[in-house]
Amino acid sequence: MKAGLVQQQSQTMRLTKELTQAIEILQYTAGELQEFLKKQALENPLMDVKDYKIYNRKTSSNWESYVTKPQSLYDELRQQLYDLHINDVCKEIVEYLIEELDRDGYLRTSEKQLCKRLRVNEEELGKAIVTLQSFEPAGVGARTLNECLMLQLQRKQLLVPTLKELLTTYFDLYVKKQWHELSKRLNIELSVIQNIHDVIKKLDPRPGLQFETASPYIIPDLYIEKAEDGLHVTLNDMLTPRITLNKELYEQYKQVEDTHTRQFVSTCVKRYRWLTYSLQQRHEMMVSVMLEILQQQPYFIDEGFERLKPLTMSMVANKLGVHESTISRTVRGKYVQTPFGTIELRKFFSNAVPGLRDDVSSQQVKHLLTQLIEKENKQKPMSDANLVKELKNRYDITVSRRTIAKYRDSLRIPAAYMRRQF
Repeated sequence: MKAGLVQQQSQTMRLTKELTQAIEILQYTAGELQEFLKKQALENPLMDVKDYKIYNRKTSSNWESYVTKPQSLYDELRQQLYDLHINDVCKEIVEYLIEELDRDGYLRTSEKQLCKRLRVNEEELGKAIVTLQSFEPAGVGARTLNECLMLQLQRKQLLVPTLKELLTTYFDLYVKKQWHELSKRLNIELSVIQNIHDVIKKLDPRPGLQFETASPYIIPDLYIEKAEDGLHVTLNDMLTPRITLNKELYEQYKQVEDTHTRQFVSTCVKRYRWLTYSLQQRHEMMVSVMLEILQQQPYFIDEGFERLKPLTMSMVANKLGVHESTISRTVRGKYVQTPFGTIELRKFFSNAVPGLRDDVSSQQVKHLLTQLIEKENKQKPMSDANLVKELKNRYDITVSRRTIAKYRDSLRIPAAYMRRQF
């Protein structure tokens, strides 16, 4: 794909309807694309949409045999964004922020980094963050745990001054359960502290997980296949919606002499051709991105996540000559079938672990951490300190105990004392 669509977007203040449409098509999942094309067909009598079939290339089956991935946090937030009437600049920033959220619904990237990436000022970013934090579920878009709790209390109209002071000034005392000290600092009775604690316990510290639902089968958009001349990446053609021009109806319309009808037919044909072009661009970009990922991750296909290197979307964008947001849209909600299962394209991207050599990614450390815990003695599970030692001794990877705790929490793995089996 030449000079990405989003590069054109940043060069003009007013997007044409066609360009906006092309950008939307790039980020749609197969299901969303199918619905979008059906709506287009309702407006364009010359265009027919062929439904995709839910089965893979090797074994056919009926619809019930396969289930697509349910609505995710990102899909839900994006839908709320589309229904919102705000200016285009703010909408673009919020859309990017949604992609930056982790699975818990938190915005972990610093404001300084976001301003630099998006080339916006602090005021524009601040407005976008406030907009995101107004979405459901309450607490989404928070930068910290105490902010997440405050957003939920605010939504419930329970953020009284005492609660706000506790969560902003004395949150460390609350986390450490230093009730008597809290009582002194806030000048309130212990019974009030207990009431506050009861309120906070009912809040959700990880609002994004509300959308995590097990899916028996995720249909891949792409396939990776080994061949004598290397790796091949192909589209799942059974999942790819197709559009065709109704030639019979087109010929009938051509016979009409009415000027208005002829103009209408001409517009319909142009829309069909533009959609055909946009779909082709979408498919080419998906394959190009996957090929570049494999180029950057040469050991993955044989050794899996254990050998994933640090890789950012900006690195792939630079190689393909497009904007980083183009890559973000392309991988959004897309899956690839690999020898290690069907994997979301986002999983191939991760930053280097601070303080480690450049070839060690956070995904790699998380994978090794998961393996160590799966194989540990269940009667004597390893503490975070012991996991630090094991990573160093077995893989020559040095990380802090704090990093281990952070990764363990992101993987939803409980602490050692909670993993112990009697």
